[in-house]
Amino acid sequence: MMPIQDRLQEMQKLAMAKTPAARGQLGEHLTGLLQSQDAPPTEMEWELISQIYELIVRDVETVVRSKFAEELARRLDAPRQLIVVLGNDEIEIARPILTRSTVLLDEDLIDIVMNRTTDHRSAVAIRARLSDMVSAAIVDTGDVKALTTLLRNHTANVSEKSFLKIADLCASTTDLHEPLVNRQDTPWPAIEKVVSLVSEALLVSISAKWSMSIDELTDIANKARDASLQEMTQRRRAHKPPAPPPDTESSDGPAGRLEQQIINALRNGDVTTAQRLVEHWSQLPGAAVRTILLEDDPTLLATLYKAKGADPLTFSRTVAVLKGENFELDRNKFKEVLSLYRDLDARQAMRTVLHWRKSPRALTQQVKRAAAASSQAS
Repeated sequence: MMPIQDRLQEMQKLAMAKTPAARGQLGEHLTGLLQSQDAPPTEMEWELISQIYELIVRDVETVVRSKFAEELARRLDAPRQLIVVLGNDEIEIARPILTRSTVLLDEDLIDIVMNRTTDHRSAVAIRARLSDMVSAAIVDTGDVKALTTLLRNHTANVSEKSFLKIADLCASTTDLHEPLVNRQDTPWPAIEKVVSLVSEALLVSISAKWSMSIDELTDIANKARDASLQEMTQRRRAHKPPAPPPDTESSDGPAGRLEQQIINALRNGDVTTAQRLVEHWSQLPGAAVRTILLEDDPTLLATLYKAKGADPLTFSRTVAVLKGENFELDRNKFKEVLSLYRDLDARQAMRTVLHWRKSPRALTQQVKRAAAASSQAS
């Protein structure tokens, strides 16, 4: 097999031909190249791939670019800059990136949600275990189509503040009523707000149409409201969330598999592979990841997992493997680790991880400060 470096150089020459036919052929070769390689491209080779894509992107047919995006959506080692470019492309190219790529960070997704189309927002809303920060960005757009998709994604994290904002939108559209009340995690204040908004709108309409007093109607509406809330409670208890569509990630999707791969690598003693996986997942430098994995205090790992919206049980299993402990035999330790994770604020965790990315030394300084405080306390 021809070395990847030689193939890339030949493809770069072909790209300089500057003809649509040549660049179309080049696009096909680019996807085939990634599929045929046993070892992942090096940083320099990824740079060449990115340069070639930038050369062909304007001339190559959508179907060719879409194939390239489909391939990169599956790769953990794809460069983030190139993934962001693909995620901002027209929706036929962007969709697999937006729904599946684990390389995109929350800030990338929020930027796309705020600046791209309804279809882009809806694609982001499909992602497995979407963070409440990205969900909040979708809610802030008021895009009913994207919000409906978000509400039907039962793995998405949605804050109570966002739920209440969605409930407010129910006054102007009925499309959100059913997916909102059928979510198991919709807080009760949002349910009551939906019922109240609908009741108030009906009161005004009926009063004007039938010349009935608001007081009479209010009494009737209160009784109907109580009955509706009781019925809604029963419906929510009996409701089973629908199965996700074929292209929807579930909690066992790529993100979940990646976290399980990290656990498996640690369990097998392959710290190098675990570190590489965490680097791709977190976009943190290797030195920072090593510090997080080797630090006795699991707070750093909890901060990272919280920022990424990981499942609490996945976090506890990772801690157990790192420490060589069996939480099934020590339930108090298990509860302690879960409590540490659940007590963290997701937004603060995201800000902390972003700070680590911009200034890796900040992580080292944080560890030193914690060690000094612990020493003084003892």
